[in-house]
Amino acid sequence: MRCLLPALLAVSPAIALACPTEADLERGILLTYASGDTELITRQRPDVLAMRYTATDGWQSNLLVGKGVYTLQSVDLENGEPDHNTRINYAFPVAPTELPNPKAGLQFLQTVIVSSSGDFEAETHAYSFAAIPAQTFGDCTYDAIEVKIAYQDQDNWVDTLVYFPALKLSYLAANEYDEDSGRTLDVFELVSLTTP
Repeated sequence: MRCLLPALLAVSPAIALACPTEADLERGILLTYASGDTELITRQRPDVLAMRYTATDGWQSNLLVGKGVYTLQSVDLENGEPDHNTRINYAFPVAPTELPNPKAGLQFLQTVIVSSSGDFEAETHAYSFAAIPAQTFGDCTYDAIEVKIAYQDQDNWVDTLVYFPALKLSYLAANEYDEDSGRTLDVFELVSLTTP
């Protein structure tokens, strides 16, 4: 078998390098960033993804995301377990299955109730979706939609996501916010998208 396997891969490289599909969310799709940080994305239930982020220094967090773009909950992890003191919930007025499907040209405002450590606050999030060029990772190319989420807060924070309709997931490509020294832009470069 050790002699046959290289020959099989040479004939059909797709055996070794199959492009991730939405079906792979059942066991996970792994995103790797230029920094070395990774994000493992799995389907938790219909229209809700769990996104576990692991930084190179060992710090971890977990997000629950509706329709691939709407943050429902965030929490830091300690030794792989949720640190409940860091949990933040984002309550939308409808169930995740009823949130708008991401599509180019969509724009809307949404009031979200944010709860953390027993405190509750209403936030307004402004969403805008625009088509951008397809993105390629190795031999795999995916159509993409840029999602900008502007938060009405003191820092004028804006997240930029890139959403892949074929996978029904997104990644954080950049965030922008005010500091005393001016406007700051942090960019996060995705370099691979694979199945673990």
